[in-house]
Amino acid sequence: MKEDCFTIDIHTQRLHIRKMIPADLEDALEHRLHEDVARYTTDPMTRGEAIAFYKKRMAQWNGGDGEWLSLSIILANGQKAIGELGFNYVARKHNLGEIGYRLNPAYQGNGYAFEAVDALMWELFGNKGLHKLIAICDPRNTGSYRLMEKLKMKKEAHFKSHVFRRGEWCDEYVYSIIRNEIT
Repeated sequence: MKEDCFTIDIHTQRLHIRKMIPADLEDALEHRLHEDVARYTTDPMTRGEAIAFYKKRMAQWNGGDGEWLSLSIILANGQKAIGELGFNYVARKHNLGEIGYRLNPAYQGNGYAFEAVDALMWELFGNKGLHKLIAICDPRNTGSYRLMEKLKMKKEAHFKSHVFRRGEWCDEYVYSIIRNEIT
């Protein structure tokens, strides 16, 4: 059996971050199907569509441009997957990547998202050779872009009417950070 392009297995004081596995599915569905979490990121999904989405994400990750690696954010003191991180290479030959994140609303406001994304950024820059990392969000998702700013990412772009989601054209912010900007 072929292995993934690379593995992620990060432990922080409160969290364990690793590739999503089938045992995480029910926890992942809690936030994937939660309206407050999905509002600015995806079109509505049925439970069946979300299960198919995750099964595809749990398959072998080859690290191809645009191919997402899904990581579970697990509480260190248990098996509860409280959220997820995503990573893909935008342009692997340039070591340019993109991250995404979502957190179960029951666990928001406790610094878990910052802790998880910060740990993943250090891993990508320090051990995986990444040069630049971007993150994209809807400008109405203030929690998301505030997290990017707290992580010292800088807004590079505001694309107007950039994506059609949930029946409307939506703007997008693009934030980034370069390896030598990590402190």
